[in-house]
Amino acid sequence: TKSCWFCIWIINRRLFDKDYEMLRLFVLMLVVLLSNTLTVFGQVPYAQFSGKVVNVYDGDTFTLQLSPSDRESLKSYLTIKEYQSGRIRIRLAGVNAPEFPQEPYSLHAKNYLGNGIYNKIVRVAVRVRTTGLNRSFDRLVGHVFVGGADVSLAMLYGGFAKDDPRYSLGSRAVQAQWSAMNQKRGIW
Repeated sequence: TKSCWFCIWIINRRLFDKDYEMLRLFVLMLVVLLSNTLTVFGQVPYAQFSGKVVNVYDGDTFTLQLSPSDRESLKSYLTIKEYQSGRIRIRLAGVNAPEFPQEPYSLHAKNYLGNGIYNKIVRVAVRVRTTGLNRSFDRLVGHVFVGGADVSLAMLYGGFAKDDPRYSLGSRAVQAQWSAMNQKRGIW
């Protein structure tokens, strides 16, 4: 969008004569149309599905039991083992929690996540790439929701995960982490 605004500035700067009024309007409309088109094509596709949480490994990883219909719709993205069992490992996007059992507070983080999602139906959105779904160490990396609540943000707000600057969820994540730090919740 910076380049679009630069184009508009150049057009207004150079084409100030009445002879160029129609050309300036045409180029302005073209820039607006192209910027909207690029925004639409620039959107990232996500695969969305839901299931029941059947196991919690640590503060940012759990196992999800897919419904039969979601298992079929994700068939092309799942490994043979995942498809046959209907179970997939999910890692929370944008956060990093202490690794269980070797890091301090890892059991607390695991229990905090488990209290929020274990045995509950969650909704997951995983980014679709040209090579398949977004994976990290044989886990799908996804945005997880219970009801309307973002689980990653809940872990940050509770103080049992850190915002991962490489994959940050943005200002809401930073605010949630700062709140936990200031209130000395969880690992803080």
